[in-house]
Amino acid sequence: MHQLEIAGRPIRLHIPGDTESRLDELAAAESSSVEVMDERLPYWAELWPSSVALADELLRGPAINPSAKVLEIGCGLGLAGIAASLRGGTVIMTDYLPEALEAARLNWEENTNSPSDIRRMDWRDPDPELRADLILAADVAYEERAFAPLSDVFHHLLLPQGKILLAEPQRRITRPFIRSLRTSKFHCETTTREALIGSRRTMIDIHELTRT
Repeated sequence: MHQLEIAGRPIRLHIPGDTESRLDELAAAESSSVEVMDERLPYWAELWPSSVALADELLRGPAINPSAKVLEIGCGLGLAGIAASLRGGTVIMTDYLPEALEAARLNWEENTNSPSDIRRMDWRDPDPELRADLILAADVAYEERAFAPLSDVFHHLLLPQGKILLAEPQRRITRPFIRSLRTSKFHCETTTREALIGSRRTMIDIHELTRT
């Protein structure tokens, strides 16, 4: 169990970590296995600076109207969704891998008193019932092959007057994706926060996207 303090609030997280060993297991698996064919990479098991920065942004920001629907995509350990809940939001957390969903459930129960709503979602086939007023996404845009599905998810699941908070660690590969969002009927305002995990400091861009 890891004890964090974000924006003055204590948060307890189960963090499995050991991503390298999990990647080694994936590399050693049969090429015909579901895990290999579907590229089920275990990045969910780490605490990433983008999720810390996004949680800090939410916890320092205004309260969230409980009637607003909040959706976290690629939730991993669920930190951003937990932060949104602590600010009053009604949150649905989603990820593709069942291990991530179980980790998010454990962390939710450790930090909130409200019932969890945690669901599996494939970005390639988003459920329209998940349309939300606020979409949270921490470090999901790290591979080019994900950019088109992510763009579709944002367009299909954001309600007309809603907004997206997309946090990412200023990766060069992500810049064209952010530019494409700016030119595809989204207005984008970007702020930069420093995320601290142990002694590691990372500068994180948080892009607030709204429909134009």
